Amino acid sequence: MEQLVLSNSEKEERDRLSEVAFPDWTRKDLRCFVATMERLGRQDKNTIVHEVSLESGKPEDYVARYYDVFWNRYMVCALSPMKGLG
Repeated sequence: MEQLVLSNSEKEERDRLSEVAFPDWTRKDLRCFVATMERLGRQDKNTIVHEVSLESGKPEDYVARYYDVFWNRYMVCALSPMKGLG
């Protein structure tokens, strides 16, 4: 198998994206997030953020940012992170 070698600009882009991503967001956190939305409905952002923050131990502003990114970009992943949550 051929090894993928990134150019300097690709490495910089990878590092930049890593900084704005959610590297410590786990599958358990995603399950909690989805289950909370199933229970409360997608529109109740403040309550969702509060409850997920309490359960995950993550700050509310971090969960709120995740909520916004999730709903702005979930179709990009074609819901692939949602598979196997059951």
